[in-house]
Amino acid sequence: MVKKSTLILLILLALVLAAYFLWKNWEPRPQETGEPTATSGTQLLFSRELGLLTGIRITDGRTTVKLERDPAGPWTVRLPRPGPADPALAGAAEIQVLTLRILNQVEAGLEPEVLGIDEPAYLVDITFEDGAEYHLEIGRPTPTGSGYYVRVNGGSIYILSTSGIDSLVNLLTAPPYPATATPEPPTQTETPAPAAQETPVTEETPEGMPTPTATP
Repeated sequence: MVKKSTLILLILLALVLAAYFLWKNWEPRPQETGEPTATSGTQLLFSRELGLLTGIRITDGRTTVKLERDPAGPWTVRLPRPGPADPALAGAAEIQVLTLRILNQVEAGLEPEVLGIDEPAYLVDITFEDGAEYHLEIGRPTPTGSGYYVRVNGGSIYILSTSGIDSLVNLLTAPPYPATATPEPPTQTETPAPAAQETPVTEETPEGMPTPTATP
C-alpha cells in the first residue's frame, strides 16, 4: 500500500510536469489595441547604405517646399522661392529624414481610407545620391498620437514617429532660408540750436520816422 506522503509527492510532481508542459507550449495572445504589433528595437526607415541625401520635397497640396544639393555642395531652396538655405536649418531637416523611426508596420487587410492614406495630408519625396527615390504618403495620426500612418512607394504602410514627421511638416511654414539681419536704426546726433539774433532797437526821429540805432 502506497504511503500517504508518497502519494502527495507523486501528485505534486504531476502538477509540476503539467505546468512545465503548458508553459513550453503557451503562446501569448496578441493584444487587441487597434494598432499593429510594434517592431522590436529601433528601426529606421532609411538605411545608411543609401548614402548621401540630396533631395527633400514636401507638399500639402497648397504649399510646396523643395531642398536640393549637389554631393559636394551646400543645400539650396528651390521652392517656394529659390535661394540659399541656412546650413544649420537644412542640416537639421536632413537629420530628421535620416532618423525617421518605424514604430509599427501595418498588417495587410486595413483599408487605406481608414488610415487616411487614400487622401494623404502630406506628400514627401526623398532622393539619395545613388538615385534611390522614396515617395511617402502621410495619412492620419494614430489613436495614441505616437505616430502617423505612412505608405512608402505605394506599398508597405508603417507608423512613423510623430517627432520626425512633424519636423518635416514644419518646413511648410518655415522654409530653411537664412535669417535676414534686422537693419539697425541710424545713429541720431543732436543738432545744435541756432544762435539767437538780437533785434535792432529803433528810435523815433523828430519827424516821426524810425531810425535804426546800433545795438552796443
